[in-house]
Parts: sequence; structure tokens; C-alpha cells
Amino acid sequence: MITNDSVRRGRRCALGLALALAIVHPGCGGNNDDDPETFSDTATIGVLGTFQLGFTAQRNGAVDANVNWNDGNNDIDIYATAGACPNFDVLLAGGCSVIASSESSSAKPERINFNISDNTVYTVWALNLGPGTETVTITLTAH
Repeated sequence: MITNDSVRRGRRCALGLALALAIVHPGCGGNNDDDPETFSDTATIGVLGTFQLGFTAQRNGAVDANVNWNDGNNDIDIYATAGACPNFDVLLAGGCSVIASSESSSAKPERINFNISDNTVYTVWALNLGPGTETVTITLTAH
């Protein structure tokens, strides 16, 4: 016959086991919203050509942007804009909200970081100043 004391001890053991498993395996049962998200794309662009990677933030946080290319003789500059920015000409004319940029003539790769807000559209732009055509990779890590 099972007594009330046995049932209570059994429940305490089960609760203790569940708690221990939750501590040992905290990722079980769902995604961790604190995990970084990475986006990347590559394109070949001519001198004075641009390439962009856009995304909509899924949470508040920050983005680390890394733009790399093959030939160290080429100069690539990068810009981050918030909100709708239709093209690079509008950006150059001051019609877009530039929130971060790097215009170093010697940095390779170019890097920037900026804060993001949930449900906001952002674009990272790469501008090839040459002297030659280049294959450029934009990598964004949101955290």
C-alpha cells in the first residue's frame, strides 16, 4: 500500500529531477532568443559600384558588420542606414539616415557596429572605390 508520505517523497524526487535536468540542459524545449543571428551575402562590383545587404531587426540589440574583399589594393567603404533607403545615390545626397560608417583607405576588412530596434529595416552598403573590380562579402551578426 502506498502512503501519503511515499507520494510526497515521490513528487519531491520528480520535481528535483526535473529541476536538475533543466539546469543541465537549459536549451531543451525551445530557441534561445539571445543566440546571435548571422546574415551574409557576396557580390562582384565594379569601381564606384555598390552592393547592399538589408534586414529587418527581430529584436532590440546590436549588429557587428564585417565587409571583406580579395584585393588589398582596392578601397571599400561601408555605411549602415536605418529605415527605407532606396539607393546609394539617395544615401550620398543625404536622403538616408546613416547610423554608422567606415571610410578607411587602409582597413581590410572594414568593420562597424550599431544598435538596432525591433521591427526596423536596416541596410549595410559597400562602395568599391577601386582601383579594380572586386568580390565583396558583407557579414552581419545581430546580437
